[in-house]
Amino acid sequence: MKKVLIIYPGFPHYRKGIIERLLKSKKYEYYFMGDDKMMKTSIKEYDFKDNPRFFNAKAFKIGSLIFHKNMLSHLLNNKYDAYIFHSSPYWVTILLSVFLIKIKGKPVINWTHGILENKKNLKSTFYKMFYHLFDGFLLYGSYAKKNMTDLGFNKNYLRVIYNSLDYEKQKIYREKLTREELNVFKANLFEKSENPQIIFIGRLTKQKKLKVVIDLISYLKKRNIYINVLFVGDGQEKEILIAYAKKHNVYRNICFYGACYDEFEIYKLLASSTCCISPGEVGLTAIHALNYGTPVISHNDPNNQMPEFEAIINNYNGVLFEYNNFESLTNSLQNWLLKNLDRENVKYRCYEVIDDKFNPNYQNNVINNLVDDLLK
Repeated sequence: MKKVLIIYPGFPHYRKGIIERLLKSKKYEYYFMGDDKMMKTSIKEYDFKDNPRFFNAKAFKIGSLIFHKNMLSHLLNNKYDAYIFHSSPYWVTILLSVFLIKIKGKPVINWTHGILENKKNLKSTFYKMFYHLFDGFLLYGSYAKKNMTDLGFNKNYLRVIYNSLDYEKQKIYREKLTREELNVFKANLFEKSENPQIIFIGRLTKQKKLKVVIDLISYLKKRNIYINVLFVGDGQEKEILIAYAKKHNVYRNICFYGACYDEFEIYKLLASSTCCISPGEVGLTAIHALNYGTPVISHNDPNNQMPEFEAIINNYNGVLFEYNNFESLTNSLQNWLLKNLDRENVKYRCYEVIDDKFNPNYQNNVINNLVDDLLK
């Protein structure tokens, strides 16, 4: 069986689904290399548990540049048939590794966001030069594929892999509780649990624009429309948001739940909610919510989004409002609530896109097919 090495600076815990799917692959033997502690960042790492197919390459930073110990020596002393890098021009050892593999004449693939903005500027020109080092690409979204095709990259080797979470485990949880049981759970979160429950789950950071959600509660309250908002997560904006909510007299309509890493608890929080909202970048939050049957509301500007927003089908499994337009956001939420759609039917609409593309099985097939084509 041919061997493929996947090199990341570090493997985050949310890559669990695709890592374990690739380890079971019957097409290629996949190996992994990176820092086992995620370069000491706040991101929780995936635990390979002494798996012999994982090679630890400790990382250290000098300014904005990242270096890895033992990576080059491993590549010099071991042979693989193809290489997949999660690569940036600022990750120096990984960049040198790409050059080394190019000299060996082996195919190199970049598993990356790609070029997200459809603008021709100095940044896109710089990244265009960098990306030409690679033979193929695994891209998180179709907008990046279009942008890179427009910039002259061969679309035959631009493959959209999308993104995923721990799909198999989450599928088991999907139908664990009935709607009645979820309503009982919701009643423990808010005094007036009959109000629509809107959830945000993720880091409470400035780029998520969560003050807008508090403005939304206040705006609707003045029009006698009452919603409950559940913030699941921690971050540097938490105290700022609490003060802002008190200032606008809507603190009682908000539950600051804190960070949660228990998957069954996350299932209950998401599945009991009417919809999930993310006024800024939505990212993997969209995949998590849709996977548990919860529609997502976020904005429609691909130049200011994460690629996972492509999972949202407007007015089907969520709503896409106009970027930085508060009126569009309020109208979108009100219209969705006024539809009073059957929650069970909406749930299955949300499952569709996850079961079709945003899962490790789909990703495994995309990776295998690209490696096939490059090894011909």
